[in-house]
This record gives sequence, C-alpha cells and structure tokens, in this order.
Amino acid sequence: MGGQNFLEPLVFGLKPIIGPYWKNFAWVGREIVASGLVQEVADENELVAGLLTAIDADVAKDQVIKQVQDFFEPRKGGTLQVCQQIIDTLHILEKR
Repeated sequence: MGGQNFLEPLVFGLKPIIGPYWKNFAWVGREIVASGLVQEVADENELVAGLLTAIDADVAKDQVIKQVQDFFEPRKGGTLQVCQQIIDTLHILEKR
C-alpha cells in the first residue's frame, strides 16, 4: 500500500528491513538502501534471511545513529532553500 515509516527505527539505531512497497517514502531516495542503512527485500524468503542475518550481526546502535546523521547531514536545508526562493520571487514580483 505504500509502506510504513522506516526512518523511525533508524533514529534509535536500528536498521529496518523493508519490502518492495515503500512508495510513500520514495522521497527519501534509493540511496538509503544503497548506503546499507535500510535493507530492501523482495519477499518473505528474503525477509527471513535478512532477519536471521540481522540477529547475528553485532552492530552498535550508536554507530548506526552516526551513520544516519552522516547520511542526512548533506541532505538538510531543502525547506530553507525553497522558502528563500519563494521570498526572492515575491520580492521580484513586488518590485514590478
């Protein structure tokens, strides 16, 4: 149907495993999967394999949180940039 919010577990240092239906969060981009922060699986067999691997993995939550911060840091500021463009456009229109 579009997926649950898989970003929430990342904030707590947990790497989620998601299915192929995450169109509601497509705005995050496939880079988050490529980065290894999120694992995408195609079906229940891949899910079981992914869960078994994750259970055996010894990943520190603080390390995951740092990876999340590093991933999102260069992607911050979009709202501020768009707002500034709107303000600049309004100033141009106001001068006309």
